[in-house]
Amino acid sequence: MRYLYLIRHAKARSRIGTRDFDRELSQRGSRDCYEMARQLLTHDVPPQMVIASAARRTHQTAETIQKHTNAELQLIHRLYLASVEVVIQVIQEIDSDVQSVAIVGHNPSISYAVDYLSDDRNPPALRTMEVAYFNVVGDWSRIASETVDLQGILHP
Repeated sequence: MRYLYLIRHAKARSRIGTRDFDRELSQRGSRDCYEMARQLLTHDVPPQMVIASAARRTHQTAETIQKHTNAELQLIHRLYLASVEVVIQVIQEIDSDVQSVAIVGHNPSISYAVDYLSDDRNPPALRTMEVAYFNVVGDWSRIASETVDLQGILHP
């Protein structure tokens, strides 16, 4: 059994005067991120790898999770403004030795990925710092709605 956590980044500061890619976490975002990292640490199987968009807010979210769980951290630029297909491709490229992974991304693509993998269960769109977690059967390269089971949504 493998475990997948799809995470929308924590709340970011306003876009005014800042490129979207460079937006940092707000105070609330930092607080929520810390709380979620603690929840993930005590979850059944915490992530051993965290993969995130290279945007500043997703990087900060991923770093906080990584520090609490001692997971390996990988930044992937193509997750910024990604399509759901890119999110799924990133998951399919995960090394087969990895048993649990967290993907930190942006809406709408991260919520679309949750919806795609959940098939007809119609999960709600993820709000900032929410986590959809799945049990995964088989190898990452074969991930599809038939190989995963949505276990729930975690809230900070």
